[in-house]
Amino acid sequence: MKIKVVALLLVLAVVALSGCSIAATGLETTVPDSPNTPAPGKMVEHIDITFQPDNPTYTRHYSSEANVRDFLILLRSLQTNEYPDQQPNMLDGQSYFVISLTYANEMTQHYHLMGHRYLRTDNGQWREIGTDNAKKFVQFLEEHPNDVNLNHIRTISEQKTAMDELN
Repeated sequence: MKIKVVALLLVLAVVALSGCSIAATGLETTVPDSPNTPAPGKMVEHIDITFQPDNPTYTRHYSSEANVRDFLILLRSLQTNEYPDQQPNMLDGQSYFVISLTYANEMTQHYHLMGHRYLRTDNGQWREIGTDNAKKFVQFLEEHPNDVNLNHIRTISEQKTAMDELN
């Protein structure tokens, strides 16, 4: 009789614990359905960087875990809450970087770094980052080569130029 009670309690415990899952511990593995879904599902798979007007010296594609992680840390360090007195105009002829983050759900977020002083997300407001931070950005590009071959880089650069012409 005792064996039947213990076996019944074990079965009940297993059934009760089977409702626990990875998602309950905060380790979701699914891709978000909308751009407002917070991490961890919103993971950056690769980063493309181009320089306008076109300069292949600074064109990069990062897809390795180390380069993506390190670049995102740098990008977060560049973001400030300091706005210039007057928003700069991209059509003034200044050079700028286009930074494209592509997420696991194929959504893309663009950053623009202009004139070694200003940063903005997509079509948001420009923020002042200072020339020292811009130097860190350029230094990162110089120290971290591409994760892919040169032909892929040219294709990315051509796609970005075509996209800029549409905008």
